[in-house]
Amino acid sequence: MILTSNRGIAEWGEVFGDPVVTTALLDRLLHHAVAARAKAR
Repeated sequence: MILTSNRGIAEWGEVFGDPVVTTALLDRLLHHAVAARAKAR
């Protein structure tokens, strides 16, 4: 699965409206994940 976003992971709680549910979701998604961050020039 590939997820992309123009927001940082720290901002996802604000985007989804419920920081507690977002934290649980991210915990499950990122448990065995490889996270890569790219910056545009």
